[in-house]
Amino acid sequence: MSPKKIVINAAKSKAGKKAPAKAIENTLTQEKRYLMISEAAYFRAEQRDFQGSLHEQDWLEAEIEIDTLYST
Repeated sequence: MSPKKIVINAAKSKAGKKAPAKAIENTLTQEKRYLMISEAAYFRAEQRDFQGSLHEQDWLEAEIEIDTLYST
């Protein structure tokens, strides 16, 4: 699977007009995606004090969260 590319457009200027058309390109590699998902899953488990054996659910929910954040 090829890396997903995320393009973030420049913010509006103080006057409320759109800033010049500059774009920052950010590539989400499979390795970076995996690391982000593992961190998000860890924080989910931490929020429930690591109670229960919900590690698979934590992982799946973290995948959805990260994929939603980086979808184009």
